[in-house]
Amino acid sequence: MAHWREKVHQKLRTHLETQIAETRHASDAYLFADDPAIAQLWVAVANLTRQCFELNVKINNIDTALRDSLMQQQVILSGAKAKQSRPLKPAKKKRNKRKIII
Repeated sequence: MAHWREKVHQKLRTHLETQIAETRHASDAYLFADDPAIAQLWVAVANLTRQCFELNVKINNIDTALRDSLMQQQVILSGAKAKQSRPLKPAKKKRNKRKIII
């Protein structure tokens, strides 16, 4: 008879096997539990929670970097607009200085 994990869809099976492998790292702990199967599930939940936390940290770092970049662009653009909005001074007329030779 086929193992139940072989019945899981291939796209999910890869993730399932990854979670099972990561959960095995804590087998020394959950094997001492009154109900090792339940403890193993809690270890899997903790692993998923850790992964979510790490992803949230990365997302927050990317979000901060994007905000900082946008703020810098706005400062640059506002500086360029300020320069453009200044009234232009009229150009000084150049006088042709010709020497008259007699």
